[in-house]
Amino acid sequence: MKKLSTFLTLILLVVFVPHTGFAQAARRIKVAAGLVPVRTWSAPPQAAQAKTPGWKSRDEYDAFQAMATEKDPNKRISLAEAFLQKFANSDFKANAYVAMMQTYAQLNNVEKAVDAAKKAVEADPDNSDALVYVSFVFPFVFKTDDPDAAAKLSRADGDARHGLEVLQKLQKPANVTDEQFNTYVKGQRAILNGGVGFVAL
Repeated sequence: MKKLSTFLTLILLVVFVPHTGFAQAARRIKVAAGLVPVRTWSAPPQAAQAKTPGWKSRDEYDAFQAMATEKDPNKRISLAEAFLQKFANSDFKANAYVAMMQTYAQLNNVEKAVDAAKKAVEADPDNSDALVYVSFVFPFVFKTDDPDAAAKLSRADGDARHGLEVLQKLQKPANVTDEQFNTYVKGQRAILNGGVGFVAL
């Protein structure tokens, strides 16, 4: 299992951590799509804007930023858990789970990374980061002799297909070039199509 975790981490570094310019462009795309919280705080939105994700308090914002900027992975996980416990109804609940997912992957703990990704999808079914991650990892962790193999295959297929639907609706932000956007989408689509293809084998 340790060898598998290390192998997955190495691949994830290649797939999800490209060169700085692309990483910055990818973040702009996610911010524009509402997948990454903008690092500003303002008072809670009016009722007419209730559907727009926003911080409910300064404490919530500060707690999230403390977690997001923490460099020590173990401390980051603790801060994410504390955030989720204290702000259980946060609009950025899925983002906190994604942070845990990425951190557990960094620590070679694939099992907990997948668990965090699934919780992110439960909190936000359209979270592309989590959908892409579970689709990428699934072929490596799936066991054909698992008693729940059929159900897990069905969920994996659903996650990958929904991820493709979410990706299809993604719009290019003004501050991202066509090349950067197309490269980002192409990479995400390849992983999701791979998930669909694996289930179909």
